[in-house]
Amino acid sequence: MRAHMKAVVWDGGDYPDSLSYVDREVPAPPPGWVLVKVKAVGICGSDLHVLVGDVKYLVPKKNLPAILGHENAGVVAELGEGVTSVKPGDRVAVEPLHPCTCFGESCPMCRRGDYHICVPGLSWVGMPIGRFPIDGGYGEYVLAHETRVFRIPENLSFPEACILDNLAVEVHALKIGNPQIGETLAVLV
Repeated sequence: MRAHMKAVVWDGGDYPDSLSYVDREVPAPPPGWVLVKVKAVGICGSDLHVLVGDVKYLVPKKNLPAILGHENAGVVAELGEGVTSVKPGDRVAVEPLHPCTCFGESCPMCRRGDYHICVPGLSWVGMPIGRFPIDGGYGEYVLAHETRVFRIPENLSFPEACILDNLAVEVHALKIGNPQIGETLAVLV
C-alpha cells in the first residue's frame, strides 16, 4: 500500500464549495514517468477561469474530480521503470504540456516537433481538459513524463522555477514574432 498525501480537489462544481482538502494515495510513477514532491505551485489565471466557470464547459465530466495546478517545481521523489534523465533528489521544474508521445502514441504534429498542438489530444498536468488527465500541484506530489521535467540550478528558487512555463510562452512568442532592433513592440497584460 502506498503512502497518502494531502490535496485540494475540485469536483467540477461552483467555487468555492467545489473544493475539498482531502487525503489521496500518492501515485506510483509508470514506466518513463517521474514522481515529483511539489515544493512550489503557481495559481494561474487558467485555474481561476476553470474554478469560476468561464471555461468549465471544456472539462469533461469523466476527468473529475481533479487536482488542479499546472505550474509546478519540486524534487524528484521516485522514478518509473526506465527513467534515466533525472534521479531522486534532483530539483526540477515540470512542463505541464504532455503530448501523445508521453502516452506511447506519435501524431504528425509531435513527429515534426510541434507537440504543443498535438492532434490526438494534448494533456496538461493539473488541467483536466486533456485526453489523459494528470493531477496537478495542488497535491503534495505530481506525476510527469521524464521528458517534461527539467533540472534547475541551486540558485533558482522553487517559486521562480514553477513559473518557468510562463517565461517559455513569452520566449516562444518572441521567436515567432522575430522582433528586430529598433522595432516597436506592444506588451498586453
